[in-house]
Amino acid sequence: MDKENSPSRIQINRRDAIALMAALVANVVGKGDSPASLDPLHQLQSSYKGKIDHVYMGTPRGSLCTESNSLANAILANGWDLTIVGSIEGIDKEVIDSEHTSVFPHWMSGEAFFPRDHLLLTEEGGTIVSRVPPTNDRYVNGIMKELIEGVSNRIRGPVYSTPFPIVGGGILKTDNEVLVSGEYKSLIGTLSKWFGYTSAVPVRKDGNLLAGGHIDLYVTPVAPNTLLVADGRAGREIISSLNNSEVDSYVQTVRSIDIMGDGRNDNFNLLNVREQVGWESEMLDEIAHKLSKSYEVIRIPGVFDAKSRLMISYNNALVEHTPNSMTAIVPVTTIDELDDAAIDVYTKLSYKVTPVPFVGFSMHKAGIRCVTLESRV
Repeated sequence: MDKENSPSRIQINRRDAIALMAALVANVVGKGDSPASLDPLHQLQSSYKGKIDHVYMGTPRGSLCTESNSLANAILANGWDLTIVGSIEGIDKEVIDSEHTSVFPHWMSGEAFFPRDHLLLTEEGGTIVSRVPPTNDRYVNGIMKELIEGVSNRIRGPVYSTPFPIVGGGILKTDNEVLVSGEYKSLIGTLSKWFGYTSAVPVRKDGNLLAGGHIDLYVTPVAPNTLLVADGRAGREIISSLNNSEVDSYVQTVRSIDIMGDGRNDNFNLLNVREQVGWESEMLDEIAHKLSKSYEVIRIPGVFDAKSRLMISYNNALVEHTPNSMTAIVPVTTIDELDDAAIDVYTKLSYKVTPVPFVGFSMHKAGIRCVTLESRV
Protein backbone atom coordinates (compact mmCIF):
# COMPACT_ATOMS: atom_id res chain seq x y z
CA MET A 1 0.00 0.00 0.00
CA ASP A 2 1.43 3.40 -0.95
CA LYS A 3 2.02 6.07 1.66
CA GLU A 4 -0.68 8.38 0.31
CA ASN A 5 -3.39 5.75 0.65
CA SER A 6 -2.17 4.11 3.83
CA PRO A 7 -4.33 4.46 6.94
CA SER A 8 -3.32 7.17 9.38
CA ARG A 9 -1.79 6.05 12.67
CA ILE A 10 -3.06 7.04 16.09
CA GLN A 11 -1.43 6.93 19.51
CA ILE A 12 -3.20 4.97 22.26
CA ASN A 13 -2.11 4.03 25.75
CA ARG A 14 -1.22 0.49 26.80
CA ARG A 15 -4.53 -0.21 28.58
CA ASP A 16 -6.55 0.89 25.55
CA ALA A 17 -4.27 -1.10 23.27
CA ILE A 18 -4.89 -4.26 25.30
CA ALA A 19 -8.64 -3.64 25.26
CA LEU A 20 -8.59 -3.02 21.52
CA MET A 21 -6.64 -6.20 20.86
CA ALA A 22 -9.05 -8.20 23.02
CA ALA A 23 -11.98 -6.81 21.07
CA LEU A 24 -10.34 -7.67 17.77
CA VAL A 25 -9.59 -11.20 18.89
CA ALA A 26 -13.13 -11.68 20.20
CA ASN A 27 -14.76 -10.35 17.04
CA VAL A 28 -12.40 -11.41 14.29
CA VAL A 29 -10.44 -14.49 15.23
CA GLY A 30 -12.51 -17.63 15.19
CA LYS A 31 -11.61 -21.29 15.38
CA GLY A 32 -8.80 -21.98 12.95
CA ASP A 33 -8.34 -18.31 12.01
CA SER A 34 -5.13 -16.34 12.18
CA PRO A 35 -5.03 -12.81 13.63
CA ALA A 36 -6.52 -10.21 11.30
CA SER A 37 -4.22 -8.22 9.07
CA LEU A 38 -4.12 -4.46 9.42
CA ASP A 39 -5.09 -4.27 5.74
CA PRO A 40 -8.54 -5.50 4.61
CA LEU A 41 -8.65 -8.45 2.27
CA HIS A 42 -10.67 -6.48 -0.28
CA GLN A 43 -11.61 -2.88 -1.01
CA LEU A 44 -15.27 -2.75 -1.97
CA GLN A 45 -16.38 -0.68 -4.92
CA SER A 46 -17.88 2.67 -3.94
CA SER A 47 -21.66 2.82 -3.70
CA TYR A 48 -21.76 6.17 -5.50
CA LYS A 49 -18.36 7.30 -6.82
CA GLY A 50 -16.99 6.34 -10.20
CA LYS A 51 -18.36 6.04 -13.71
CA ILE A 52 -20.84 3.21 -14.20
CA ASP A 53 -20.00 1.16 -17.27
CA HIS A 54 -22.22 -1.91 -16.91
CA VAL A 55 -25.46 -2.75 -15.11
CA TYR A 56 -26.73 -6.27 -14.42
CA MET A 57 -30.52 -6.16 -14.00
CA GLY A 58 -32.74 -8.90 -12.60
CA THR A 59 -36.04 -9.16 -14.49
CA PRO A 60 -38.99 -11.19 -13.20
CA ARG A 61 -41.92 -12.28 -15.32
CA GLY A 62 -45.47 -11.03 -14.99
CA SER A 63 -46.88 -7.72 -13.82
CA LEU A 64 -43.52 -6.05 -13.16
CA CYS A 65 -42.41 -6.23 -16.80
CA THR A 66 -43.45 -2.65 -17.55
CA GLU A 67 -41.29 -1.31 -14.73
CA SER A 68 -38.34 -3.50 -15.76
CA ASN A 69 -38.67 -2.19 -19.31
CA SER A 70 -38.67 1.44 -18.15
CA LEU A 71 -35.55 0.82 -16.09
CA ALA A 72 -33.79 -0.95 -18.97
CA ASN A 73 -34.45 2.02 -21.24
CA ALA A 74 -33.16 4.45 -18.59
CA ILE A 75 -29.95 2.43 -18.16
CA LEU A 76 -29.20 2.46 -21.90
CA ALA A 77 -30.14 6.15 -22.18
CA ASN A 78 -27.39 6.92 -19.66
CA GLY A 79 -24.83 5.21 -21.89
CA TRP A 80 -24.34 2.17 -19.66
CA ASP A 81 -24.10 -1.39 -20.96
CA LEU A 82 -26.87 -3.71 -19.78
CA THR A 83 -27.08 -7.41 -19.02
CA ILE A 84 -30.60 -8.70 -18.45
CA VAL A 85 -30.57 -11.53 -15.93
CA GLY A 86 -33.88 -13.32 -16.32
CA SER A 87 -36.98 -12.88 -18.45
CA ILE A 88 -37.17 -10.60 -21.49
CA GLU A 89 -40.96 -10.60 -21.27
CA GLY A 90 -42.23 -7.05 -21.81
CA ILE A 91 -38.79 -5.67 -22.70
CA ASP A 92 -38.70 -3.49 -25.83
CA LYS A 93 -37.23 -5.16 -28.91
CA GLU A 94 -34.98 -2.12 -29.37
CA VAL A 95 -33.53 -2.75 -25.91
CA ILE A 96 -32.92 -6.45 -26.54
CA ASP A 97 -31.39 -5.83 -29.97
CA SER A 98 -29.12 -3.02 -28.77
CA GLU A 99 -25.40 -3.62 -29.18
CA HIS A 100 -25.09 -2.54 -25.55
CA THR A 101 -27.45 -5.26 -24.26
CA SER A 102 -26.80 -8.90 -23.50
CA VAL A 103 -29.20 -11.45 -22.04
CA PHE A 104 -28.49 -14.12 -19.45
CA PRO A 105 -31.84 -15.95 -19.23
CA HIS A 106 -32.94 -18.16 -16.40
CA TRP A 107 -36.16 -19.90 -15.48
CA MET A 108 -36.61 -20.66 -11.82
CA SER A 109 -40.33 -21.08 -11.24
CA GLY A 110 -40.83 -17.54 -12.49
CA GLU A 111 -38.96 -16.09 -9.53
CA ALA A 112 -36.63 -13.13 -9.96
CA PHE A 113 -32.89 -13.44 -9.42
CA PHE A 114 -31.30 -10.18 -8.33
CA PRO A 115 -27.47 -10.28 -8.59
CA ARG A 116 -27.00 -7.75 -5.77
CA ASP A 117 -28.53 -10.25 -3.34
CA HIS A 118 -25.52 -12.52 -3.77
CA LEU A 119 -22.62 -10.53 -5.23
CA LEU A 120 -20.38 -7.66 -4.14
CA LEU A 121 -17.87 -5.93 -6.43
CA THR A 122 -14.39 -4.75 -5.50
CA GLU A 123 -12.37 -1.75 -6.63
CA GLU A 124 -10.07 -4.05 -8.58
CA GLY A 125 -12.99 -5.39 -10.63
CA GLY A 126 -13.35 -8.62 -8.70
CA THR A 127 -16.53 -10.32 -7.56
CA ILE A 128 -17.22 -11.44 -4.01
CA VAL A 129 -19.79 -14.20 -3.79
CA SER A 130 -21.74 -14.29 -0.55
CA ARG A 131 -22.39 -17.67 1.00
CA VAL A 132 -25.95 -18.64 0.14
CA PRO A 133 -27.82 -20.71 2.74
CA PRO A 134 -28.97 -23.87 0.94
CA THR A 135 -32.66 -24.61 0.54
CA ASN A 136 -34.37 -27.98 0.83
CA ASP A 137 -34.84 -28.02 -2.94
CA ARG A 138 -31.78 -29.50 -4.67
CA TYR A 139 -33.01 -28.25 -8.06
CA VAL A 140 -33.26 -24.68 -6.79
CA ASN A 141 -29.83 -24.99 -5.17
CA GLY A 142 -28.38 -26.07 -8.50
CA ILE A 143 -30.03 -23.23 -10.40
CA MET A 144 -28.88 -20.68 -7.83
CA LYS A 145 -25.29 -21.93 -8.08
CA GLU A 146 -25.45 -21.77 -11.88
CA LEU A 147 -26.83 -18.22 -11.83
CA ILE A 148 -24.28 -16.90 -9.36
CA GLU A 149 -21.39 -18.51 -11.24
CA GLY A 150 -22.76 -17.34 -14.57
CA VAL A 151 -23.10 -13.71 -13.57
CA SER A 152 -19.77 -13.57 -11.72
CA ASN A 153 -18.00 -15.10 -14.74
CA ARG A 154 -19.51 -12.45 -17.01
CA ILE A 155 -18.01 -9.75 -14.81
CA ARG A 156 -14.67 -11.40 -15.69
CA GLY A 157 -12.62 -10.30 -12.70
CA PRO A 158 -11.25 -12.57 -9.96
CA VAL A 159 -13.92 -14.32 -7.88
CA TYR A 160 -13.80 -14.68 -4.10
CA SER A 161 -16.17 -16.43 -1.71
CA THR A 162 -17.11 -15.30 1.78
CA PRO A 163 -17.55 -17.76 4.66
CA PHE A 164 -20.52 -15.68 5.82
CA PRO A 165 -23.84 -14.71 4.23
CA ILE A 166 -24.50 -11.06 3.44
CA VAL A 167 -26.99 -9.47 1.08
CA GLY A 168 -25.68 -6.64 -1.08
CA GLY A 169 -28.58 -4.41 -0.09
CA GLY A 170 -27.40 -4.63 3.50
CA ILE A 171 -24.01 -3.05 2.80
CA LEU A 172 -22.86 0.35 1.50
CA LYS A 173 -19.35 1.62 0.75
CA THR A 174 -18.72 5.28 1.55
CA ASP A 175 -15.40 7.12 1.20
CA ASN A 176 -14.31 6.25 4.74
CA GLU A 177 -15.98 3.02 5.75
CA VAL A 178 -18.43 0.24 5.06
CA LEU A 179 -21.92 0.81 6.47
CA VAL A 180 -24.10 -2.22 7.18
CA SER A 181 -27.60 -2.90 8.41
CA GLY A 182 -27.99 -3.57 12.10
CA GLU A 183 -28.61 -7.26 11.53
CA TYR A 184 -24.90 -7.65 10.70
CA LYS A 185 -23.73 -6.14 13.98
CA SER A 186 -22.42 -9.50 15.20
CA LEU A 187 -20.27 -9.75 12.05
CA ILE A 188 -18.59 -6.35 12.41
CA GLY A 189 -15.22 -7.86 13.31
CA THR A 190 -15.25 -10.30 10.42
CA LEU A 191 -16.53 -7.69 7.96
CA SER A 192 -13.79 -5.28 9.04
CA LYS A 193 -11.22 -7.98 8.39
CA TRP A 194 -12.60 -8.48 4.89
CA PHE A 195 -13.60 -4.98 3.82
CA GLY A 196 -11.94 -2.47 6.15
CA TYR A 197 -13.49 -0.33 8.86
CA THR A 198 -17.15 -1.29 9.18
CA SER A 199 -19.96 0.09 11.33
CA ALA A 200 -23.64 -0.77 11.74
CA VAL A 201 -26.67 1.48 12.02
CA PRO A 202 -28.86 1.18 15.16
CA VAL A 203 -31.48 -1.54 15.51
CA ARG A 204 -34.55 -1.84 17.68
CA LYS A 205 -34.16 -3.65 20.97
CA ASP A 206 -37.00 -6.00 20.03
CA GLY A 207 -35.02 -7.11 16.97
CA ASN A 208 -37.37 -5.72 14.33
CA LEU A 209 -35.40 -4.71 11.24
CA LEU A 210 -36.13 -1.52 9.36
CA ALA A 211 -36.94 -2.22 5.69
CA GLY A 212 -36.09 -5.89 6.11
CA GLY A 213 -32.52 -5.06 7.05
CA HIS A 214 -31.58 -3.49 3.70
CA ILE A 215 -29.70 -0.30 4.52
CA ASP A 216 -29.82 0.90 0.90
CA LEU A 217 -33.56 1.45 1.23
CA TYR A 218 -33.01 4.30 3.67
CA VAL A 219 -29.37 5.46 3.32
CA THR A 220 -27.65 6.67 0.12
CA PRO A 221 -24.07 7.92 -0.28
CA VAL A 222 -24.27 10.84 -2.74
CA ALA A 223 -21.09 12.91 -2.30
CA PRO A 224 -17.89 12.89 -0.25
CA ASN A 225 -18.85 12.58 3.41
CA THR A 226 -22.53 13.10 2.51
CA LEU A 227 -25.47 10.74 2.99
CA LEU A 228 -29.16 10.92 2.19
CA VAL A 229 -31.21 9.39 5.00
CA ALA A 230 -34.91 8.70 4.61
CA ASP A 231 -37.30 10.90 6.59
CA GLY A 232 -40.49 9.04 7.44
CA ARG A 233 -42.05 12.05 9.13
CA ALA A 234 -41.59 14.21 6.03
CA GLY A 235 -43.14 11.50 3.86
CA ARG A 236 -46.09 11.16 6.21
CA GLU A 237 -46.63 14.93 6.33
CA ILE A 238 -46.78 15.16 2.55
CA ILE A 239 -49.26 12.30 2.25
CA SER A 240 -51.35 13.69 5.11
CA SER A 241 -51.71 16.99 3.25
CA LEU A 242 -53.19 15.34 0.16
CA ASN A 243 -56.80 14.49 -0.58
CA ASN A 244 -57.94 11.10 -1.83
CA SER A 245 -57.95 12.14 -5.49
CA GLU A 246 -54.29 13.11 -5.28
CA VAL A 247 -53.25 9.65 -4.11
CA ASP A 248 -55.87 7.76 -6.12
CA SER A 249 -53.59 7.03 -9.08
CA TYR A 250 -51.10 5.38 -6.73
CA VAL A 251 -53.81 3.30 -5.06
CA GLN A 252 -55.17 2.24 -8.45
CA THR A 253 -51.70 1.20 -9.56
CA VAL A 254 -51.32 -0.91 -6.44
CA ARG A 255 -54.69 -2.55 -7.08
CA SER A 256 -53.72 -3.39 -10.66
CA ILE A 257 -50.57 -5.26 -9.73
CA ASP A 258 -51.51 -8.80 -8.81
CA ILE A 259 -48.37 -9.90 -7.00
CA MET A 260 -49.45 -9.91 -3.37
CA GLY A 261 -52.44 -12.25 -3.39
CA ASP A 262 -55.22 -11.25 -0.99
CA GLY A 263 -52.79 -9.08 0.95
CA ARG A 264 -52.83 -6.45 -1.79
CA ASN A 265 -56.48 -5.71 -1.12
CA ASP A 266 -55.56 -3.46 1.79
CA ASN A 267 -53.96 -1.21 -0.85
CA PHE A 268 -51.16 -0.49 1.61
CA ASN A 269 -53.76 1.64 3.40
CA LEU A 270 -52.42 5.17 3.12
CA LEU A 271 -54.82 6.24 5.85
CA ASN A 272 -52.69 4.34 8.37
CA VAL A 273 -49.72 6.44 7.35
CA ARG A 274 -51.75 9.63 7.74
CA GLU A 275 -52.79 8.74 11.26
CA GLN A 276 -49.52 7.67 12.83
CA VAL A 277 -45.77 7.97 12.55
CA GLY A 278 -44.82 4.46 13.63
CA TRP A 279 -41.50 3.17 14.96
CA GLU A 280 -39.97 3.28 11.48
CA SER A 281 -39.85 7.09 11.54
CA GLU A 282 -38.35 7.05 15.02
CA MET A 283 -35.67 4.60 13.89
CA LEU A 284 -34.88 6.71 10.82
CA ASP A 285 -34.41 9.74 13.07
CA GLU A 286 -32.10 7.73 15.34
CA ILE A 287 -30.08 6.47 12.37
CA ALA A 288 -29.78 9.99 10.96
CA HIS A 289 -28.63 11.29 14.34
CA LYS A 290 -25.92 8.64 14.65
CA LEU A 291 -24.66 9.13 11.11
CA SER A 292 -24.60 12.92 11.50
CA LYS A 293 -21.67 12.52 13.88
CA SER A 294 -19.50 11.35 10.97
CA TYR A 295 -21.28 12.64 7.86
CA GLU A 296 -23.26 15.52 6.52
CA VAL A 297 -26.77 14.06 6.60
CA ILE A 298 -29.48 15.30 4.26
CA ARG A 299 -33.00 14.00 4.81
CA ILE A 300 -35.15 12.82 1.92
CA PRO A 301 -38.87 11.97 2.19
CA GLY A 302 -39.83 8.32 2.43
CA VAL A 303 -42.74 6.25 3.66
CA PHE A 304 -42.21 3.18 5.82
CA ASP A 305 -45.17 1.66 7.65
CA ALA A 306 -45.05 -1.84 9.12
CA LYS A 307 -48.78 -2.10 9.84
CA SER A 308 -49.80 -1.59 6.23
CA ARG A 309 -46.62 -3.04 4.70
CA LEU A 310 -46.17 0.20 2.78
CA MET A 311 -42.73 1.27 1.62
CA ILE A 312 -41.86 4.16 -0.65
CA SER A 313 -38.09 4.59 -0.86
CA TYR A 314 -36.29 7.23 -2.89
CA ASN A 315 -32.94 6.17 -1.45
CA ASN A 316 -32.77 2.97 -3.46
CA ALA A 317 -31.36 4.61 -6.59
CA LEU A 318 -28.51 4.02 -9.02
CA VAL A 319 -26.10 6.89 -8.40
CA GLU A 320 -23.12 7.91 -10.53
CA HIS A 321 -20.83 10.65 -9.19
CA THR A 322 -17.81 11.64 -11.29
CA PRO A 323 -16.07 14.97 -11.99
CA ASN A 324 -17.93 15.12 -15.32
CA SER A 325 -21.23 13.43 -14.55
CA MET A 326 -23.69 13.28 -11.67
CA THR A 327 -26.58 11.01 -12.56
CA ALA A 328 -29.27 9.27 -10.52
CA ILE A 329 -31.96 6.86 -11.67
CA VAL A 330 -34.56 7.22 -8.94
CA PRO A 331 -37.67 5.08 -8.28
CA VAL A 332 -40.91 7.09 -8.17
CA THR A 333 -44.61 6.60 -7.54
CA THR A 334 -47.52 8.50 -9.08
CA ILE A 335 -47.90 10.73 -6.01
CA ASP A 336 -46.52 13.87 -7.64
CA GLU A 337 -46.01 15.92 -4.49
CA LEU A 338 -44.00 13.14 -2.85
CA ASP A 339 -42.00 12.35 -5.99
CA ASP A 340 -41.21 16.02 -6.63
CA ALA A 341 -40.01 16.59 -3.06
CA ALA A 342 -37.61 13.64 -3.30
CA ILE A 343 -36.31 14.50 -6.76
CA ASP A 344 -35.70 18.06 -5.57
CA VAL A 345 -33.25 16.71 -2.97
CA TYR A 346 -31.14 15.09 -5.70
CA THR A 347 -31.32 18.06 -8.07
CA LYS A 348 -30.17 20.45 -5.34
CA LEU A 349 -27.07 18.26 -5.08
CA SER A 350 -26.53 18.82 -8.85
CA TYR A 351 -27.72 15.37 -9.91
CA LYS A 352 -29.42 14.85 -13.25
CA VAL A 353 -32.38 12.68 -12.26
CA THR A 354 -34.10 10.06 -14.38
CA PRO A 355 -37.33 9.05 -12.59
CA VAL A 356 -38.58 5.50 -13.20
CA PRO A 357 -42.03 4.33 -11.97
CA PHE A 358 -41.40 1.51 -9.49
CA VAL A 359 -44.63 1.00 -7.53
CA GLY A 360 -44.82 -2.73 -8.19
CA PHE A 361 -41.29 -3.45 -7.03
CA SER A 362 -41.82 -1.29 -3.94
CA MET A 363 -44.64 -3.64 -2.95
CA HIS A 364 -41.90 -6.26 -2.66
CA LYS A 365 -39.83 -3.82 -0.58
CA ALA A 366 -37.46 -3.38 -3.51
CA GLY A 367 -36.10 -0.44 -5.43
CA ILE A 368 -33.89 0.24 -8.43
CA ARG A 369 -30.63 -0.52 -6.62
CA CYS A 370 -32.11 -3.77 -5.30
CA VAL A 371 -32.73 -5.21 -8.76
CA THR A 372 -29.44 -4.07 -10.30
CA LEU A 373 -25.71 -4.54 -9.80
CA GLU A 374 -23.43 -1.93 -11.34
CA SER A 375 -19.74 -2.12 -12.17
CA ARG A 376 -17.69 1.09 -12.15
CA VAL A 377 -14.49 2.22 -13.80
